Amino acid sequence: VVTNTTVSAFSYENKQWQVATQSTEPASNAVRMINADCVVVAASYQSRNFEQTTLYPVSPLRGQVSHLKSNQQSAALKQVVCSQRYIAPADEEGLHCIGASYIKNSEDTSLTEQEHLTNLENLEPLSILLGFNRDETLQGRASIRGASLDYLPIAGEVADPSQIDTEYGCARHLSAYGHNAEIRMLPGLYISTGH
Repeated sequence: VVTNTTVSAFSYENKQWQVATQSTEPASNAVRMINADCVVVAASYQSRNFEQTTLYPVSPLRGQVSHLKSNQQSAALKQVVCSQRYIAPADEEGLHCIGASYIKNSEDTSLTEQEHLTNLENLEPLSILLGFNRDETLQGRASIRGASLDYLPIAGEVADPSQIDTEYGCARHLSAYGHNAEIRMLPGLYISTGH
């Protein structure tokens, strides 16, 4: 297992994957090659950064959750309640998690007051029933996940992207009735993203 490492590229040579990596540690910037029989690309929206997986339609999707102090009414909440937003029962620190915002194509993980406010507004009328104060200073966190065009996960073997160019003229979507050619898979290369 190799940690604190960025993969810059990989290629298939002599029946093995050659993976070019670079340490993210400040003291070391040496490029290191790793040989592998199998590679799984599980890099969220950054899965598109590689030549072999660039055609997979995954884009960044920002979500911000807000953490809200429990009060006498909200402390009685024992299960997650969902509407336009969700609220989870208070944790051991007495904080509820509400959320989440949904911002397409954003890689910014800074917290915004507007998204806190939107999380609260979209929880109404539940936030009113639970006695939450809109003026309370909220904590939270923002993260980025990869989302596919249809919001379904992409997982499995990686198809050979050169086959699309050479056999289908760059067509990304093939008619269910028009083409019966077998899709070539890249040996030992898998993807897991969009979830």
